[in-house]
Amino acid sequence: MGRSLLFLCVFAGLPARSADVWSSPYPGVQLLKRTTSQPVVFWAVVVDSCAPGIRFRVSGPGEGNRVTSSFGRLVGAQLAINGDFADHDFGLNVGNGQAWPYPDTTHSGNFSVGSNRLEMTPDHVQLAGPAPWVTEQLGGRWTLLAEGVPQYGIDDNGPSAGGFVCAPGLRHPRTAIGLSQDKRKVILLVADGRSSASIGMTCDEMIDVFRELGAHDAMGLDGGGSSTLWKNDQLINHPTDSGGERVVRNHLAIFASGAGPAPHCGAQLAPPEPAQASAVPGAILPAVLPLAAPTRFTPLPPARLFDTRTAANSTRLVRSDGTSEGPLSLTSSGAFSDWATSGVPAGASAVWLNVVTVGRQVPGYLTVFPEGRPVPATSNVNFGAGQVVANAVPVALGSGGRVNFNAHTAVEVIADLSGAFAPTGSGLEPISPTRVLDTRTPSLPLRAGVTRAVDVRAPAGATAVAANLAVIAGAAGGYLTVWPCGAPMPSTSSVNFVAGAVVSNAVMSGLGADGMCLSATAEVNVVVDVTGYLTSSAVLSFVPLFPQRLLDTRQTTTPFSGRVAAGQVLQLPIESLPGMPAHVGAVVANLTVTSAAADGYLTAFPCGGAAPPTSTVNFQADQVVGGLSMTAVGQGALCVVSSVRAHLVVDLLGVWAVPPPVAPVDAGGAPGEVDAGASSVDAGVTRPAVDAPSGLQPAPEPAVPSCATVGSAGGGTWLLVGAAALSRRRRRAERAGL
Repeated sequence: MGRSLLFLCVFAGLPARSADVWSSPYPGVQLLKRTTSQPVVFWAVVVDSCAPGIRFRVSGPGEGNRVTSSFGRLVGAQLAINGDFADHDFGLNVGNGQAWPYPDTTHSGNFSVGSNRLEMTPDHVQLAGPAPWVTEQLGGRWTLLAEGVPQYGIDDNGPSAGGFVCAPGLRHPRTAIGLSQDKRKVILLVADGRSSASIGMTCDEMIDVFRELGAHDAMGLDGGGSSTLWKNDQLINHPTDSGGERVVRNHLAIFASGAGPAPHCGAQLAPPEPAQASAVPGAILPAVLPLAAPTRFTPLPPARLFDTRTAANSTRLVRSDGTSEGPLSLTSSGAFSDWATSGVPAGASAVWLNVVTVGRQVPGYLTVFPEGRPVPATSNVNFGAGQVVANAVPVALGSGGRVNFNAHTAVEVIADLSGAFAPTGSGLEPISPTRVLDTRTPSLPLRAGVTRAVDVRAPAGATAVAANLAVIAGAAGGYLTVWPCGAPMPSTSSVNFVAGAVVSNAVMSGLGADGMCLSATAEVNVVVDVTGYLTSSAVLSFVPLFPQRLLDTRQTTTPFSGRVAAGQVLQLPIESLPGMPAHVGAVVANLTVTSAAADGYLTAFPCGGAAPPTSTVNFQADQVVGGLSMTAVGQGALCVVSSVRAHLVVDLLGVWAVPPPVAPVDAGGAPGEVDAGASSVDAGVTRPAVDAPSGLQPAPEPAVPSCATVGSAGGGTWLLVGAAALSRRRRRAERAGL
């Protein structure tokens, strides 16, 4: 019965969607109607408990035994759903301060409401009675999410009986309720079923929807003919009983007047936090897994691989649900393998992509990884609702040359190719981050449609440059394109931006006679920080790694815990990680910032020296922003510093290292050795730099996957991914009927 999961990173099947309709019927309330191709029709109500006038009300002991619409009208609410099960032996229900005379004899879940407080109790906890602070409490059964852990595969009567309410594959009309981790957002879910218009939902599908909408805890309520959603004197869904609504014992009503206090605001005051992130004693360093032999880089003319927004541009992306266009989602991942058409040389083992996401109604993240490997506990692109976000993604080619694109929530995806890693090509000469262009000083912004050549100060013979670009947008949104000067401008994008935003991205661009060229669709200021050059004589070769989380300051299991303080430097081990290739000169990692106290920027640099006056990731407060860093390693480590207080997540994607020595042809001799000192990279190389960035800060937003990292250093074993083996609890055999 158990199912092993990568916590928050592997998902069960969600019905393939064909239509989402969002509306905001009341202040603090969002309403989603989703129609899928199965077909399934369901509604989700997302309530901000801290919005003015929002409050919750459960039926009192003398207010039950009526249809849902009757209760909504009785109390004058804006919204109402059916509540607990008809025989009322599930949960400790409280309405308007009055407890129902039914004890919790069956370990029921509870949604509890009080003054400035919202809580959800899982069904494995048996309560003696309602807590003193509770004024409204709704009981239910079948915990769907418990502390962020999905309870997939519930089988309420055991596999031989086939379940009744919850069992794998079992569909019914359903009603359920969820609560976000910060206890502020309440999510109601009502699904139609038992008709040709909607076949109902499984419990696993409800879990996926709750996760998509940001629930941390969720439980089922009465379903079947009881499932009812009422709004402002009209039924929203279609109850299945021939007489329409069913009389039920109790209900939950939501008041959303838009004015006055929010007495049940669930936002909790944060406990005092330490002044800075602290080192975690005994933190186990994650092991890394090289996915290919050391390779060299070949820049390619930037080319578009696919764009999910149209079928014509998605023909080469093979989608798991068989569709030809539209957003990727939990169950419609995509795989790409047609590299030869785009000029990738034979024998290539990895590619350099620029991946753009166009967010839909909710935030989320996209993970890119090689076919044949488990979904890694990492993210490549984090996006907010409606945001267009770009990020560079180096990725190894998997089985059959395929690369997978997995979305946490619905998102349109665009992928562009700019280079490949193969046995021949150029190696990397990393340098300490060096600013080569800042159009703000002097004030010479890049005009819309005008091409500007950038002198990246490349050494003779350089074929490409590694750089970080920051765009400070003006009055209009658009995108910036980077390509080798002298070549035709490609129809691709390197940095996408909205009006007034500051956005950054890493590039690996080929070089022309005049260096690297830039052009934007709208007037912007541009900052270019170089982190290295690609030359045929450079020693360092690229080794792609299975994506691995090295740091998550939100956790207590990685090297540092707690939000970093402004100016605090975190030193992250690289060369000492188990499984890491020897003689690492530079590291490729995705850096993600969340919970920032203010707008700011992040800088990655080689340890052993002061932080340079450059930026790697630019972010806005209260948003989740990620960016790729390709940075020299100093003293065997990577250093990172933030300009403001924030949480930091670091995901390793690859390293540039000295290739191992090649044994001499004479089999009788000892294997040849490489003088590591003669070929090591001077991480302390510096170049003239201009002033530090003046408050660079971008515009992305959503959710970094929170996956605890586990490592093993013993026996040379490489641990691919830290995984939590989550075992479902066996449900008791007798349940109430739908």
